[in-house]
Amino acid sequence: MKKLVFKWTVEEEVMVVVSGDGVMTEDLWARHMDDLQNKPVSRVLGFNIGTVSVTSVQRKQASDIAKQRGTFSIIVSDSAMTRGIITAVSWLGANIKAFPWSEKDRAYSALDLEPEAESSVRKRAEALLKECEAEIKAQGK
Repeated sequence: MKKLVFKWTVEEEVMVVVSGDGVMTEDLWARHMDDLQNKPVSRVLGFNIGTVSVTSVQRKQASDIAKQRGTFSIIVSDSAMTRGIITAVSWLGANIKAFPWSEKDRAYSALDLEPEAESSVRKRAEALLKECEAEIKAQGK
């Protein structure tokens, strides 16, 4: 059975999240939400390598924390359905945007960071992406 690859790091007040395919565990979700709630995070940059399944309660918890903290989120995904849902949610007032993988550079720019901070976030994100992609590939063997 494949283990969910879901990792995050915080760099320059940006929480970078990478998710693969699988079902979110309560323990992993609790640690992720604790960091979102308590670390200095003003933006979230999520990369969907696959589709992570979260419950409606988990989605609401993340939404509540993001609203409470005024967090701006960007999701990079090749799923047209995911991007469409994000667009619809943004019309309802959520501070969130979605980009396809082909526009990953636009996603970094949309973080609206100073050039040095953007470079730092980009380096950290690319390292996390490589790590997660390697784990996903290793599970496929």
